[in-house]
Amino acid sequence: MAVNLCVTITEEMPLPGPALRTEDTEPLCAALAERYRRGAAEVVCDLAGLTAPGLPTLDALARLALTARRHGGSLRLTGAPPGLAALLELSGLGDVLAQQQAGQGDAGQGDADQRQAELRQPLRQAEEGEPPVGVQERVEPDDPPA
Repeated sequence: MAVNLCVTITEEMPLPGPALRTEDTEPLCAALAERYRRGAAEVVCDLAGLTAPGLPTLDALARLALTARRHGGSLRLTGAPPGLAALLELSGLGDVLAQQQAGQGDAGQGDADQRQAELRQPLRQAEEGEPPVGVQERVEPDDPPA
């Protein structure tokens, strides 16, 4: 009797915290690429330590996702703190990076979906009333140029 086995090699990759810096990006991408060259199919990055994320953190995570895609591997992000999760969503990278919260099964998915729905709500209502100062709806032939 023939038995087919499918083995997925998963490795963990630690990320320095509390925030990633611009100079961290290249070494992290090189370390990720090396893991894929050694045969890892999936790399898991725990984001729990990134408690003070900024634009360099977003850039590094996007470049890590691109590196994973270029090597045909999977990059799974877990444990994103609320601030980082919000930043990923607001920047449009939440779906691209397909982040998953650590230790959450189906019950945690509802919480994540609710958080994402809240982030997509408009932050303020559009103003009604007068157009901005200096905007003309039409030009009269006798009007001097502004």
